[in-house]
Amino acid sequence: MASKDTEAQRPLPPYLSFKTLEGFIQRLGETAVPERVDGSVLRNYAGSIARKLTAALRFLGLTEDGGRTTEKLARLVKAYGTPEWAMTLSEVITVAYRPVVGDLNLQTATPALVNERFRAWGAEGTALPACVAFYISALKSANVPISPHVVQRARGRPERGRSRSRRAAGTEAAQGLSVAVQDTLAVTDAVGTVRFSFPIPDKPAVTMFLPADLVDKDWAMIDTMVRAYILRKEKAREQG
Repeated sequence: MASKDTEAQRPLPPYLSFKTLEGFIQRLGETAVPERVDGSVLRNYAGSIARKLTAALRFLGLTEDGGRTTEKLARLVKAYGTPEWAMTLSEVITVAYRPVVGDLNLQTATPALVNERFRAWGAEGTALPACVAFYISALKSANVPISPHVVQRARGRPERGRSRSRRAAGTEAAQGLSVAVQDTLAVTDAVGTVRFSFPIPDKPAVTMFLPADLVDKDWAMIDTMVRAYILRKEKAREQG
C-alpha cells in the first residue's frame, strides 16, 4: 500500500470541465500546436481555469516538464473533428488513468466503485466529483462503453417524490447544479468572459456569460440576486 507521502505526491486527475479541454484542443487545431503551453497561450482563460487546464494537460501526457508539448497532443489535435478522434482520445485516457482505475470494469462498475478508485488515488472533497465528471465525460467522448449506472449518476439523480421539503429539494438542486457546471464549463467565449451552459430537467437549458476573473464573493452576490428573482416569481405565481 502506498504511503501518505507517496499519495501526496501523486498528480490529481483533471478536475475541470472536459469541454474546457476539448475547446482548447479545437483552438489549437484552428491555429497551431505551440512548442510549449504557457501563460501566453492560456491568456484568454481565468487564472484558476488556466491552472487546472495546465495540470490536466500534464496528467494526460499532452505536455511535459516546463509545459513542453508532446507528440500525443499533436495527434489529438490532428484527430479532433475526424473519425479518428474517439480512438485517439481513448488511447490517451486509457494510458493516463490506468494507474488510477486499475482493472476496474467500466461496463459493470457502479458510481461507488469509481469513486473508491479516485479517492484511493487522493481525490477528496469537492475535487472528487469534479475528477470523476471529467473522466466520465472523456470516456463518453471517446465512445468507451460505460456502465449505465455510472452514466446516470453523472447526469444527476431523478426526482424522488413530492413529499420532500422545499429546502431539501433546493439543497439537492444546488449540489446537482454544482456538478453540472463543472461538467459543462465552456472555454472563454470572448476575452474576459466565460460561458456556462447546463441543462435543467424539463426546462430549457441555461446559458450564462460571466467574468473570467469571477471570485467567490462575486458569485455570492449573483446567487443572492438570482434567488431574489426566483422567490419574487414564485410569490407572484402563488398570489395569482
